[in-house]
Amino acid sequence: MMKKPSKMPTSPSPSPKNPPRQNEPSRWTILAIAISMIWMFVLPKLCRPFWHHLGSFTPLQAELLISSAHTTLLLLCFNLCMLPIYCMQHPFFEEYKIQFNEPWPWMSESPKVRRDFWALSLRSVKITAFNSLCLIPVLITIKVYVCSSILGMDREQTETDDESWPSYFELIRHNIMCTILHEFGFYTMHRLMHTYPWLYRFHKVHHEYKMTTSLAAQHNHPIDYIFSLAIPAILPVVEWYDTWLKKQNDLRLSGMTASKQT
Repeated sequence: MMKKPSKMPTSPSPSPKNPPRQNEPSRWTILAIAISMIWMFVLPKLCRPFWHHLGSFTPLQAELLISSAHTTLLLLCFNLCMLPIYCMQHPFFEEYKIQFNEPWPWMSESPKVRRDFWALSLRSVKITAFNSLCLIPVLITIKVYVCSSILGMDREQTETDDESWPSYFELIRHNIMCTILHEFGFYTMHRLMHTYPWLYRFHKVHHEYKMTTSLAAQHNHPIDYIFSLAIPAILPVVEWYDTWLKKQNDLRLSGMTASKQT
C-alpha cells in the first residue's frame, strides 16, 4: 500500500498580543471598591456644610438642583479625566483597550474613520445634553409630583436641620438597599432591551460606537434612557417611601403615647 504523503510541518502564524483578562480579583478591584466607599460615605460628609441651604428650596427645586449639578459634574469629571489618558497613550492604559490591536479612531489613517468618529462624538454631546438638561428635569418633576400629590409625602421628608442628617448606619442601609434596587432594575431593563426587537431598536443607538470612549457611556436614545437608566433610578424611591412611612408611623405612635401620658 502506498503511504499517504505526510503533511509538511507548518509554523504557527504569529498571533497578535492579546489584552490581559482579569480572571480573579486584583488590586484594581480593591481600588474600585475603595473609590465606591469614598463616593458613598466621604462625599456626603463633604457636602454637609451645604445641607441646611436646601431648606430654602421647594422639594422640586432641591431635586432639580441636586440632579442637574450631580449629572453635569459627573459627565465633566469623567470625560476630562479620560482626556490625558487618551492623549498620553501610555502602555499601562493602552493594554486594557477592548479593541486592543486597533488605533484610536481619531488616529486612524482613514479619513472616513476619523470623520465618522468626530461626527458620532458630536451627536453624543447633543444626545447627552438633551437627556441631561431636558429629559431628566421632566422625569424629576413627575417623580416629585407622584411623591407629594399621590403618595402624600410632605415636606417633613426634606427637613435639613442637623437632627435630620442621617447617621452612618442609615447611610450604609440606604446605600445598600438603593444599590440593590437600582442594579436589579438596570439588569432587568437591559436584558429586556436585548430580548425584544421593538425595544432594541431604541437601545441599538447605544451600540453605534465600534470603539468605546467615555462619551459612549451616555450615548442613549431618549426612550432607551427612560427604560435603561431612569426607571432603575426611580426604583430606590420605594426604599425612600418605606423609610418615610416608618418615620410617619413612629411620629404617630409617639404622639399617641404623649397624649395618653397627659
